[in-house]
Amino acid sequence: MKRKQDYELQCDVLVVGTGYAGLAAAIEALSSGAKVIALGRRNPLASNSALGGGTFAFADTPLQKQKGIQDSADLLAGDILKANRRTIPEDIVDAAARQSVELYDWLAEIGAGFYEVMQYPGHSVPRVHLESGMDGANTLNLLLKRARNKGADVRLDTVAEHLTLNEKNEVEGVQAANSGEKTTIKARRATILAAGGFGKNKIMMARYLPEYAEMPCVSGAGSTGDGIRMGMEIGADVLNMDAAELYSLGSARKGLRIPGVSEAMSKGAILVNKNGERFTDENQGYGLTAPPVMQQPDAVALLVLDETLLKSVVKLHRNIDKYLNTGLIYYGKTAPELARRTGIDPDNLQKTAGQIFPSGKLYGTWVRTILIQSMGGLKVNSRAQVIHRHGHPIPRLYAAGDNTPSLGGAATSDNPCPGYLTGTGYLLALASGRIAGQNAAGVATQ
Repeated sequence: MKRKQDYELQCDVLVVGTGYAGLAAAIEALSSGAKVIALGRRNPLASNSALGGGTFAFADTPLQKQKGIQDSADLLAGDILKANRRTIPEDIVDAAARQSVELYDWLAEIGAGFYEVMQYPGHSVPRVHLESGMDGANTLNLLLKRARNKGADVRLDTVAEHLTLNEKNEVEGVQAANSGEKTTIKARRATILAAGGFGKNKIMMARYLPEYAEMPCVSGAGSTGDGIRMGMEIGADVLNMDAAELYSLGSARKGLRIPGVSEAMSKGAILVNKNGERFTDENQGYGLTAPPVMQQPDAVALLVLDETLLKSVVKLHRNIDKYLNTGLIYYGKTAPELARRTGIDPDNLQKTAGQIFPSGKLYGTWVRTILIQSMGGLKVNSRAQVIHRHGHPIPRLYAAGDNTPSLGGAATSDNPCPGYLTGTGYLLALASGRIAGQNAAGVATQ
């Protein structure tokens, strides 16, 4: 008889992770008739999926058609490949883009709602869909409910520690732990790694992203790189481990994301430094403006917008009200007044902001560059199979989401991920999760 602290579970498909990618994988495997166990941290709402901005890059959707926007999977794939400089295999990008056409309806069917579609840098047309929750948590809760209703055995606070192999060197499952108890979980068909990136793993950050290891990081608490580490332990290859998503619009005082500011910048807000000088092209978006912000005095910038712009963002982004009441937004009836309240040279700010916002009544908030998440991971093919360092798929092992390389592609000397396009993080999580779940469930029972 096995001891209490060393017991065994079995399923058809084992999913490690309960963010968007893991839950999408679980739902698809369940739809294929597989018995599924999904392992996750105690609080799935502490994941990158839940903490993100609720922006989804989808193509050819009902909302786009309603607004007369012509889009397609091919156009989306082309935009992604152009942005990442073709540093992600084309078949992987194509697979994600094809999924995007279905994902709008797939999420709507489980209760998600999309109320606006916006244009963001790098996208040829407005295709970034804003979900009603606007923080990612709403959709995560819907996915979690759907997975459980379809029969998934969701075990929160059970953490996978190592992959196990059978005598044929195929992945058999994992060794896991729950409150000190050791568990062996065997998957008759396949195991899917969808446990998140490594932004909160100090050792991995120091090894792969040393320049950003001490930067404020808003990754979820579960972003400890466990899935990537476990894959590497059995010989999995990795790609773009020096890539990371930077964000130029973090709160300079709190080091956190500010609701609505990326929408504000996409609609015309500007960045000025402590001298009141505009120093970058804000139309590039929050990723490409991140390094320039880091190069300014004290590595901060003031995001400046007028009253009309602020009202439009408040109407668009419901969660910004929380930030408006923190005292971190400064107001001036004129540019010089805003300058005095923020310590900026009034003549320079008048000259800079007066050309953009001639009506006065300006608002400003201090921002700095922060790290959202790591963007490298286990190398996979378009079927989401994990690839060994010797070039072959590892039998019965799949990966999805932040355990795989981002669609943003490789780093450059100027930016750790210049190819990231807004909304493609959620696209990759959901698309790769569905692909992994479908293919893992299709593996013949041994």
